[in-house]
Amino acid sequence: MPAQIPTPFHLLDKSLRVYAPQETTESTGATQWNSVLQPYTLRASVQPASSNASLQYGRETNSQQVDVYFAPIASDGSTPRIKQGWVVEADGVRYRVQGVARDPILNGCIGHLVAEVQE
Repeated sequence: MPAQIPTPFHLLDKSLRVYAPQETTESTGATQWNSVLQPYTLRASVQPASSNASLQYGRETNSQQVDVYFAPIASDGSTPRIKQGWVVEADGVRYRVQGVARDPILNGCIGHLVAEVQE
């Protein structure tokens, strides 16, 4: 097995909050899905680098997608698995996860997901 590449924490300058969907049933019996904040944060980098740059990039390319790179180990020591449809937040901007990339070359030193800006 190849050696583990160290996570480049010096490049991950944001705190990423993660919201997972949770099903709840109302008193009327109706089912509702809510985004529930998870009890951990992840070190991350969002590209384009700022919310203003993300919005400008989206207008220019007709796409609101950004790349989010994150440390695979959370603040509580866990190794969360972020899934498509979840919501992540950095610098007060929320992003809906469109896809989670798998990169065998990096051997688990950093995670990568593609997300869409939620204005």
